Amino acid sequence: MRVLVSGDIRDQSSLLNIIKEIKPDEVYNLED
Repeated sequence: MRVLVSGDIRDQSSLLNIIKEIKPDEVYNLED
C-alpha cells in the first residue's frame, strides 16, 4: 500500500504523528 501525505518537513510534531499512525517501511522527502 502506498500513502502520499502532504506536509511541512519542518513541523516535527506533525511528522511524528503521521509516522506513528501510518508506520511506514520507507519515508521519502519529495521536495520541489
